[in-house]
Amino acid sequence: MISFAQQDKPMSDKTMDVSQTMTAKEYQQQGWKTGKVHYLNFEGGFYGIVTDQNEKLLPMNLPKAYRIEGTVLALKGEFMTDMLTTQQWGKLFKINDYKVLELGAESNTH
Repeated sequence: MISFAQQDKPMSDKTMDVSQTMTAKEYQQQGWKTGKVHYLNFEGGFYGIVTDQNEKLLPMNLPKAYRIEGTVLALKGEFMTDMLTTQQWGKLFKINDYKVLELGAESNTH
């Protein structure tokens, strides 16, 4: 069965805790994906994450507090292969856990 993903269904927001305990490389060594949030201004506009390995993730539950261009996250989650979206970009990804490594610059354009 195929269903349509709801990108704006956020996971519970954590407190704004910018992690300084481990580096991106240390998170990667422990099985986390690390990447940067980008706003993509096509197909209605949406947020995607490009990992340090240049993998394109389309997060279905990125918390609104971190939908900021340039925010760097460490992520754990799973690829959602049984869902479709209108965005023709990246792999649909459900975030199960995250750590904020660096906050991007706020912008009022999105």
